This record gives sequence, structure tokens and C-alpha cells, in this order.
Amino acid sequence: MIEVSNIVYTYPDGTQAVRDVSLSFPEQGIFAIMGRSGSGKTTLLNCIARFLLPQQGKILLDGQDIQQIEEKAFRQRVGVVFQHLNLFPHLNVLENMMLALERVQGRSKNRAKAEAVDILERLSIAELAENYPAQISGGQAQRVAIARGLALKPG
Repeated sequence: MIEVSNIVYTYPDGTQAVRDVSLSFPEQGIFAIMGRSGSGKTTLLNCIARFLLPQQGKILLDGQDIQQIEEKAFRQRVGVVFQHLNLFPHLNVLENMMLALERVQGRSKNRAKAEAVDILERLSIAELAENYPAQISGGQAQRVAIARGLALKPG
């Protein structure tokens, strides 16, 4: 479970993007954060993902302050799919999928490939495996980025 308590984030220019936000995300759910443009949705998610450090408040992952979790352990438990998908243009879809499995989670090349192919098949996009990001549509790239996040099996 992710619990956000009284988070405040103000940018260096003085813009207060998140003001006293509290909410929780129970395990095993799919959630949406909705609001007007500029209302702080992305900033809140960046705080939860530890890309930004809030000036006030706490964010807990299964009861533990996320700032106290070692970086690699945190990245293994929390998956992020970026708005800008960040697929490496010089790697094909399968290689993009395998990269984090090998580098972050220490899988062997063969195991990473098997896991990547499995998730691509489960999401019905296995036919994209040998394509490069420039060869697929924006919607397909988004599904690949989601598949990459799911392949890491965040806790």
C-alpha cells in the first residue's frame, strides 16, 4: 500500500504545485489521479516515484518511509511508466524490455529474454519484439512502455 500524508511541494521559483495532499493506494488496484492541467498531478507522482523530494509530509510504502528505502530496492518495488515513454531508439522492443531486467534485477540474458517475450505475448504485442521505437505507433510504444514496467514486477 502507498500512503501519502500531507505532502507539500514547491518549485524553486515559488510555484506551489502540491499543497497538503493526503491519499492512499491500496494494494492490487488500478487508480487514476485526475485534475485540471497544472493542478499538481505529475508533481505528486514524481514525489511518489522519488524523483522529487517533498518539502513536507510523508510517503509510505507498506508502512515504510520511501526515503528510508535503499534506491535499488525501491526501484524494484515501484514501477514507473513515464508520460514520455523513454524507449531507447537504438534498441528494439525486446532489447528495451530486457535492459532493466538484466541491469536492475540482475537476470541473465536468457532469463530476461524469456520473461520479456512472455509479457509481450500476454499483452498481445509479441509481433513488435524486433521493431525499433521509430517503427511502431505511439499507442504501440505506450503499450511497450507499460509492458516494460510490468515486466519488472513491482511489489
